Amino acid sequence: MARTLVNEVKDSQRNYLINSLMEIRQRYGGAISGAITASQTYKVHDRWITYINNAGFFSAAAQGPTLITDPVSGASIDALNFNANASNASAEGYVVQRIEGRFAKELVGKKVSISFLVRNNNFTTVRVRLYYANALNNFTGGQTQFHLTSSQVFTANSTVKSVEFPDMVTVPTQAQNGIAVEIIYSGFSVGVNDDTALSKIMFNEGSTCATFSTYGDNFDQELLACQRYFEKSYSQANGPGQALGGVDADGALRQQTFGDGTFRWHAPFKVSKLKIPTMVFYNPNTGSSSTPLATDGSGNVSIVHVNTSEQGFSVERTGLAANTASRFHYTADAEI
Repeated sequence: MARTLVNEVKDSQRNYLINSLMEIRQRYGGAISGAITASQTYKVHDRWITYINNAGFFSAAAQGPTLITDPVSGASIDALNFNANASNASAEGYVVQRIEGRFAKELVGKKVSISFLVRNNNFTTVRVRLYYANALNNFTGGQTQFHLTSSQVFTANSTVKSVEFPDMVTVPTQAQNGIAVEIIYSGFSVGVNDDTALSKIMFNEGSTCATFSTYGDNFDQELLACQRYFEKSYSQANGPGQALGGVDADGALRQQTFGDGTFRWHAPFKVSKLKIPTMVFYNPNTGSSSTPLATDGSGNVSIVHVNTSEQGFSVERTGLAANTASRFHYTADAEI
């Protein structure tokens, strides 16, 4: 059976945000980049999404990993980068994480606070907005704002700053369906390239901003927490869909066909998923998702997705050469 992640015992010093150090980037492995458009959300570092308020406000926008210097320790740490050239003074960029209901309900009736590190070049204000989901763990079906902080204003430069919003609001009962934590940056200098970076985001119970801590006690626990929402068969170093140049590349899942030429695979997920995930299968050699099964006797062929649950999945393919090896990679996406 797949593992069930149990990490529900929290106190006022616990961080309710997963991957707040931006260390885990399963969807990409290496760099994350590309233009983004309005009304589209983009899954970037695990558990985080980005979007912009209007495509016409930006001549280009891209997101990816970067390093910033922690002003307290002096160490280089991972951060989520947002790079844009604003063409309108009303431009805004957003970074969001959605907290599922089973955790959000612990905060109902309690005060919450948030703090984070931010590096900015050409924007001057930052705010935090909180939403609750209108149905359990379903933000796409509707969400309602229940708090928006006033703006913190600072001179635009590349210095890393600590931002704190203590004693934000008492969480309403409706938030037991799930809470979206959204960081908003605005006040862009029109026509000037901006390079924004966020890290060490702490969302905790209480009227004061707690000392930063991660959701898990170590990297492995943080990765397991992320895999409740997304996992892949690739190593952490490789993003899905890459042409890795070998049928067995990066530990591809491998199985012999039966004597009648049938290939079958059933396996549990690494961690039980929040919901039935969306599955995508990839060819380990070419990276193709249309012909993801790399076989020894029948070339690159399609695969039949038989079944998926929160616990695992199964696939099959018939008409292959008997008693030969077949391989594939997969991703399972259950993000909210």
